[in-house]
Amino acid sequence: MFDHIGGRFNLVSTLVLVIIQKIREIGILRAIGTSKINIKKIILTQRGF
Repeated sequence: MFDHIGGRFNLVSTLVLVIIQKIREIGILRAIGTSKINIKKIILTQRGF
């Protein structure tokens, strides 16, 4: 039972870190003038990896 709780905690914490990182990346891209459409293209391209 505790293994499942620990595993779920690890999964959730990893997802939270990825989301925070993506928010920062999007902010940097917007700050340098990247359009929303190009940001979507970048994100969709990165999803394949």
